[in-house]
Amino acid sequence: MANEISLFNHFRPQEKILKSIFLSNGLSNMNYHIITDKQHYLLKCYRNRLPLEQLNAQNELAKIGIAPKVYGFNPMTNAALFDYIAGETASHISISSIVVPLVQLHQFPSDSACLNLSTHFLLYQDLAEYKVFEQKINRVLALIEALPKNLGFCHNDLVMANIINNTNGFIMIDFEYAQNNDIFFDLAAVSSSYQLNKKQKLRLLKLYFEYSGLSMTKESAFKKLSLFSFIYNVLCYFWYIGEGYKEAAKLALSQLHNCNFNK
Repeated sequence: MANEISLFNHFRPQEKILKSIFLSNGLSNMNYHIITDKQHYLLKCYRNRLPLEQLNAQNELAKIGIAPKVYGFNPMTNAALFDYIAGETASHISISSIVVPLVQLHQFPSDSACLNLSTHFLLYQDLAEYKVFEQKINRVLALIEALPKNLGFCHNDLVMANIINNTNGFIMIDFEYAQNNDIFFDLAAVSSSYQLNKKQKLRLLKLYFEYSGLSMTKESAFKKLSLFSFIYNVLCYFWYIGEGYKEAAKLALSQLHNCNFNK
């Protein structure tokens, strides 16, 4: 594979690289902070296929200030160049502040396929851990299937590391899994990533529904959030197990034990 210098030069041959910093926090891809005589960039080298549809969507979302700009991508090298977002991973969030970018994301017009949760679980059926949760997964998926859907364009990977606290507000990064889905999946991700308590979850739902114009009773919304929280956390748990991230898997498992809903 070409090194980061040659990969960057494909996108910005006229700029002089002053410094290249490998970012070790990427779980799925190789990331570099590239500093040139013009500005700061993020160079991402994808391990899997280049997510072309998501990159194009991200560039549109960048125009409303909730995602980094995409300067270009190269399917030949599986690399993409982004604006580097200065800031820190948002270890704490203001619920009132995160609601606006979430609604803006979910209302983005997209004709992408809707994420099929049942199909997604097929990836993990060979894991020993899957057998432990299989019956409960099937029961929860059936409960979700019976509920009215609240579809939108979702990030689908809103772990804490993918929400940056920037001077301009909260910026979401890493859109490679983004596609249409029930918006409760993203709400469950935020609730789980920041370990919101019941009062905070109810506030998140209340503000989200007020800003988005969606309508649902408090009880129905909280039950649906609980169902999706289980699904989100069990998917995270399986992914971390499969990739060998033991500590992250332990945290996801602890979150699973906190997912309570009426049977």
